[in-house]
Amino acid sequence: MKRLISPALATFVAVTAIARPVAGATAAQRCASTKIRAAGKKTACLLSLDAKVAGGSPVDPTKVQKCKDKLADSFAGADRRGGCRASRGLGQRPRSGVRVNLTRLSFL
Repeated sequence: MKRLISPALATFVAVTAIARPVAGATAAQRCASTKIRAAGKKTACLLSLDAKVAGGSPVDPTKVQKCKDKLADSFAGADRRGGCRASRGLGQRPRSGVRVNLTRLSFL
């Protein structure tokens, strides 16, 4: 008698039938993902400008600002969509409780 189903196919069908569906990302995870991706794009943008400067091209401040503006726009868009945890925003100083008092540190 011929085999109608290969063992690999039978295993695949059994696993997919038993496996629980995975829930989609939460709003906070989507927000964090958007912000991390935007930070990576900003870094790539600035590094490409650095490469051009290393090759002898002059620094173009408008392009540098464009890289920074894209990051701010992406962060604002992620915040508008919701789900983001409360943040202090871009360029703000750390809260006073986070600062380290270097005058009290002792060095050997």
